[in-house]
Amino acid sequence: MDTEQETNPNLPLNNYELWGEFVRVHKLISKERDMELAHYGITAEQSHILHHLTNNGGSSTLNEIASSSFVNHNAASMIVRRMEKLGFVTRSKPPNNKQFCVSITEKGKETFRKMPINSVEMTFSALSPEEAGCLLICLNKLEKRTRNLLGMDYKPLFLQQ
Repeated sequence: MDTEQETNPNLPLNNYELWGEFVRVHKLISKERDMELAHYGITAEQSHILHHLTNNGGSSTLNEIASSSFVNHNAASMIVRRMEKLGFVTRSKPPNNKQFCVSITEKGKETFRKMPINSVEMTFSALSPEEAGCLLICLNKLEKRTRNLLGMDYKPLFLQQ
C-alpha cells in the first residue's frame, strides 16, 4: 500500500521543509493582500492596526499595538505616526500616564469599513469549514509552542496570584 508521501510527493519530508512551505504560502497570501490594499492606499500593517483598534473599542496603547502586531515598540510607533499623518488615527498621552494612547478616527473607521477582504475570502475559500477548523487548531498549537519557547507567556511567581 502506498504511503501518503508516495501518493503525494509534495508533502514535506521533515519539519524544516514544512516550515519552508509555511513561509512560502505566507508570503504569497501577504503579497496578494498587499496588492488588494494598495488600491486603498493602505498597508497590511496599517489594516491590522485598524482591525485591532476596531476590535478594542476604538483605542489602544502603543505597547498593545506593538504586541498584537509582533513588532517592536519603535516599528509600531513609526507605523502609527504614518497613520496619524494620513488621518486614520490620533495619538495622545493622558496625564500621569507614560504610554501613548492611539485612537481610530472617523476616517480610519470609514477606511476600515470600506477595506476589502476579497483576497482573504478567495484564498481561504479553498478550505472546507472542517479544514479551516483544523488549520486554526494547528496554527494555535504552533503559536502556543513558539510563545512558550520564546518565553513570551512567562509570568513571575509574584504576578501569578
